[in-house]
Amino acid sequence: MDESISIPRRVLVVAAHPDDAEGGAGGTVAKWVRLGAEAHILIATNGDKGDDEAKSTPEELAAIRASEARAAADILGVTELVILPRRDGELISGIELRGDVAHYLRRWQPDVVLTHDPRVVFGARGGVNHADHRAIGEATLDAVFHFNGGPHHYPEQITEGLTPHVIRGVLLWGAEHPDHWEDVTGFVDCKIEALQQHHSQFGDPQRTGQRTRERLAQVGAMQGLGFAEAFAHVRLVAVSGYCS
Repeated sequence: MDESISIPRRVLVVAAHPDDAEGGAGGTVAKWVRLGAEAHILIATNGDKGDDEAKSTPEELAAIRASEARAAADILGVTELVILPRRDGELISGIELRGDVAHYLRRWQPDVVLTHDPRVVFGARGGVNHADHRAIGEATLDAVFHFNGGPHHYPEQITEGLTPHVIRGVLLWGAEHPDHWEDVTGFVDCKIEALQQHHSQFGDPQRTGQRTRERLAQVGAMQGLGFAEAFAHVRLVAVSGYCS
């Protein structure tokens, strides 16, 4: 197990859709917040296409999902949540999306960033990983490594008073080969309650809770833990921990 991660002072979760942050890292965020971290969530799309039965219009669904996301963030203890004005299914990793991520890296100055693993095309439980997940994961890694630090990248942000910031590391959820397992025993109920706020996506709250608990228990058992979330740890600098 990777033991190099200490509790960050500030953490940023970058997710594609309004329910992805809770699913990927809700237990870890809840744990870190209760141990003193300040958490922020950046959601790259408004989730306006997440209704296969078309029970509502895209505009109605976007409003519903924004409300659900904010309710979930309150349960996790998140300080601030931002949803970008981008439509579900239309993310493209490029200069504009990287710039959006760089803006919030510079604004919130996190020590740790958590996001989707963009390398995963076929999920472990079958199916194809959503294109938006891959796009925002790639854009986030590019922003963290190359486009957030130098003042010549997105100089208009510098003019606005945002300053380049060094990120200590990135945790990628959904990884095929995780190397860090965060023990979230004691925070499972919080993660489940946050997920259950997404009524538009999870019609059976009891089933959502049961499946989430089983999945976290399975991951934890493989590492000798009670309940755990798994990540690939991307190291940016050779330090013993994220807090300085």
